Amino acid sequence: MGQVDQVHIQKEWSEMDFAPRIAGYVDGGIPINKICDARGIYIDKGLKITSFKLELETGRYDTIIRFNGNQLPDSICAFIESQGPGMHYYFTRICAMDKDGSLKHLSPLHLFTIREDD
Repeated sequence: MGQVDQVHIQKEWSEMDFAPRIAGYVDGGIPINKICDARGIYIDKGLKITSFKLELETGRYDTIIRFNGNQLPDSICAFIESQGPGMHYYFTRICAMDKDGSLKHLSPLHLFTIREDD
C-alpha cells in the first residue's frame, strides 16, 4: 500500500462569515414565521452572541429594547407576529464573544417581515 499524504485545508474567512443572521437571513426580507428561529441571532464563524438591541415600531413611536443572549423572548415574537408582514426590525449593538473571551461588535442586521410565499 502506498504512502498517504495528509491534506490540511485552512478556511479563509470571508466578510459574510461575520455577518449576523437569523434563520440564514442576513439582510432584507424574512418570512414572518422565521424571525424567531430557535437558533436566534448567530454568525457562521462560531462566535457566541452575548447581547443585542432591537428597534421596533410600537404604536406611534419607535422602541429600543436591549436583550442578553441571542434569542428574542416569546412576548416579542408574539408582538412581531401580531404586526404582520411589512414591518422593519433593526438589530443593533450586536456583541459576540470569541473563543478566547474577547468581545466583538458585529454589524447591524436589518430585516423586514414578509409572508412566507413572497
